[in-house]
Amino acid sequence: MRDLTKGNIYKTFILFAIPMVLSGVLSQCYSVINTILAGKLLGDGALAAIGAISPLDTFINSISWGYGTGIGIYTAHLFGAGKFFRMKSVIVSNFFFVTAVIVLMCGMLLLFRGSIYTFLNIENAILPECDRYFMINMVGKAAVLFVFNSIYVVNAMGDSSFPFLMSVVSTVLNILVSVLSVAMFGMGVEGLALANVLSAAVVSVLYIVWFCQSFKRLGIGRHKAPLNLKVIKETAHYSIFSMLQQSVMYFSSLALSPMVNAIGGAASASYTVTLRIYDVNAAIYQNSAKTLGNYTAQCYGARQYRLLKKGLVVGFVQNVLFVLPVLLVSVFFARQVAMLFYTADAAPVSVEYTITFLRYCMPFLVCNIVANLFHHFFRGIGQMTALLVTTVVGSVARIAISWLLIGPFGIYGYYVGWVLSWVVDALVGWIIYRFGKWRKII
Repeated sequence: MRDLTKGNIYKTFILFAIPMVLSGVLSQCYSVINTILAGKLLGDGALAAIGAISPLDTFINSISWGYGTGIGIYTAHLFGAGKFFRMKSVIVSNFFFVTAVIVLMCGMLLLFRGSIYTFLNIENAILPECDRYFMINMVGKAAVLFVFNSIYVVNAMGDSSFPFLMSVVSTVLNILVSVLSVAMFGMGVEGLALANVLSAAVVSVLYIVWFCQSFKRLGIGRHKAPLNLKVIKETAHYSIFSMLQQSVMYFSSLALSPMVNAIGGAASASYTVTLRIYDVNAAIYQNSAKTLGNYTAQCYGARQYRLLKKGLVVGFVQNVLFVLPVLLVSVFFARQVAMLFYTADAAPVSVEYTITFLRYCMPFLVCNIVANLFHHFFRGIGQMTALLVTTVVGSVARIAISWLLIGPFGIYGYYVGWVLSWVVDALVGWIIYRFGKWRKII
């Protein structure tokens, strides 16, 4: 556990960010490997099946991610202020609450999954694979999201090394089970889903052990922290607004997915691959940006307001330097990167969709880097309205532009809308940062 407001800011940022970036990359590694296994061993149909259901799966994840991020920010405020007893109550109560909500939500989704598939406009040819993949994911979703929420809280307490270690454990387990289930036991996409669920269950137990040991080190091990609705209400300003922000961000993908699926299996397969490549790049700068979020939150909790602006500048430079090598490979070796996921006889149009995205859309990722930094900054100082406004405007722009362009340009129109939403989000974030009322509070 570490106070991020102390010491040399450059050294602090680098040392704290490296384990988080590696954790994010490792987390994406098994997603990438699962996608490669699906494409190479199971074919385009499996890629299309995963891609068709992915926006819904990600939207479900985003609800918990947002809530967990909000808990993490409030935890960082309490940690920076040295209020450890209150911090434990916040962590335990919110974890109980969000886990119960996830279980209930996933049960409802399983019950009404037929209607959901109809809404998503999933082709009949890939529907059985979608159904098997979705059902297993939902059954183990609580464990998967407990891991993600634990990462946010552990980072908020100044520890980025343990989440990295857990990412190594999770990645190894996930890959091992995926290979065994698909390559050796002949399972389909359900083997990939099973690997994700089992690895998350194991890592969840290890996170619980970490929390117990950390509370003891802080002298609050014997402090009872049962489920307390008053504590949940106390954190609602952070958790609910952050949840809404994340949900809005990923709702745009869910809202547009029926149109993407309607284009055909080639578009769905391409979207699966492009999303995995985007996720690898995004995992680098998004996890690096968590340094800024936790640093800002601890500064705010300790009333060290003079450090905020410098943190934002250092965070931007660090994010760009971290992601640049992978981004350049994705752009300049687009065909080679794309073919990692496709067989030699894959549909040429699907391959070209992916290559076009990498060559012409990925360079604009710098706009998403800027937007993401502003998200973490606003969240860190508790300015949830600013965070929500930037995300809503960007998401509305994505839906509107994509809706206008998908008709005449197909999947390319969807990709253009995605890129322009990054630009809009970054621009709105800068305007609020430059002229917003948040400056009066510090």
